[in-house]
Amino acid sequence: DSFDIQAFFHLHDLNRDGVLDRNEIESITASTTKEAKGTKNLEVHTQQANAIVDAVLEKLDQNGDGLLTMREFV
Repeated sequence: DSFDIQAFFHLHDLNRDGVLDRNEIESITASTTKEAKGTKNLEVHTQQANAIVDAVLEKLDQNGDGLLTMREFV
């Protein structure tokens, strides 16, 4: 009920450019997914993080530019 998706977007738009890029999406998913949290090997973690970001972009990035606008995110 009290989750504010727009505030969440702005909170994770670390460079305040109005879009979420790969690094910002990775920072969101890395802190919320077991797969990324549980890895100790940097290479495995990087592969898992990239796969998660790719899946997020595939589902949400409507124009295929590799960035998520507020509209795409919502």
